[in-house]
Amino acid sequence: MEASWRGRASGQPFFGMVTLATTHESFLFPEQAVRTTDLAVKTAARNSKLLAGKEKLTRPADVIVPPWLPDTPEVRQEIAAQYDNIAFTEKKLQVLLSDLEADGLADNTIVIVTTDHGDGFPRAKRSLYDSGIRVPLMIRLPGGEHAGEVRDELVSFVDLAPTILSTADTSVPAWIQGRDFLGSDRDFPNQYVFASSDRMDSAMDRMKAVRDERYKLIRNYRPEVPLLPRIAFREELRSMQAFRALSATNGLSRLQNSYFDTPRPTVEMYDTLGDPEETRNLAGEERLSAVQNRLAGALDDWLLRTPDWSAVTEREMVEMMWPAGHQPVTFAPNLRIEKMSDQAVNITLSSPTEGASLAWRYEGESDTEWRVYTGGTRIPAIACIDVKAVRYGYEASVNASKCMYSDEVLLPSGTHEVDE
Repeated sequence: MEASWRGRASGQPFFGMVTLATTHESFLFPEQAVRTTDLAVKTAARNSKLLAGKEKLTRPADVIVPPWLPDTPEVRQEIAAQYDNIAFTEKKLQVLLSDLEADGLADNTIVIVTTDHGDGFPRAKRSLYDSGIRVPLMIRLPGGEHAGEVRDELVSFVDLAPTILSTADTSVPAWIQGRDFLGSDRDFPNQYVFASSDRMDSAMDRMKAVRDERYKLIRNYRPEVPLLPRIAFREELRSMQAFRALSATNGLSRLQNSYFDTPRPTVEMYDTLGDPEETRNLAGEERLSAVQNRLAGALDDWLLRTPDWSAVTEREMVEMMWPAGHQPVTFAPNLRIEKMSDQAVNITLSSPTEGASLAWRYEGESDTEWRVYTGGTRIPAIACIDVKAVRYGYEASVNASKCMYSDEVLLPSGTHEVDE
């Protein structure tokens, strides 16, 4: 909640991604640790602090336990805690909205509320069932436009980037995935959305899924891996502990027990309308063969269009990204200056390193005052600036310095020079 639009220049546009966090899986850990692991003890202490003031609004006896979770008192307590965490987090969201209102920004700010995955319970988080990939999505537009409207259409996370760019009146690059679901592309809704899952903490897996409005197809490329391998974070959940205890005493249902079985089916298909909890695998059924073939074809087409890094071993990826184990270095930016008047110049930055982000600041400013270069930047003709380039995974470039009124470029020796 420390992120803020405050402190920017007057009238400066802003984009903020605020992680409210308190609905995260780890906030389901008991606030009084019931296990002695370092993770349980430290997380319990953090939860006690960050969830201070949370009300207990949900009675465990009233919750609905899905068939893929054991119905035990501990699981009911955990589900009730999740509902209470959601209510607590909504109050934090209310503070953000109130701050926008108080700062006079509510009428020209678009607010998007969503989560990064489904519920934090076993068989939800880290899975490709709807319990793991279906998320809330709420959007507040300026002036109350479309207020109260509920849309029933397929939207994917990859649609967020083009939608945000479009609402900011910025062109959407042709190479970007996804569609603008608020603008002109709304007339062409998604027929399919896609999902994938591979490494989860220390557990390796590889799954792909395609979903239309009704049916979902899942491919398991590593059927030798159970759906619920041991993952340290997940083992601290009361629901996972219930799974383990009941598994040891043969107390799980056939469905629940299947999450520990190997081999898993290589193909799963579900009717999300008739079976919203996705408990009946319909793959291979003759009556749905046309549906299965259509979904499989859509998934194959997506994989042809989309690089599948989960098919590459991590050792191979490291070698591709850091040849011979050496971290690449981002080249310093090229700087071009165009005189606009006696008082101002236009600067253009580019980088020989593909994919690098460019930044600049006035000489003497601190490391917290770098500005992301976006093109067409005008500065005073008497100014001196620093520039640098950064690419994720690479070592950042050296800082180059340039005064607009001088021909000299101050750049450490042995680095890529700045052009004019």
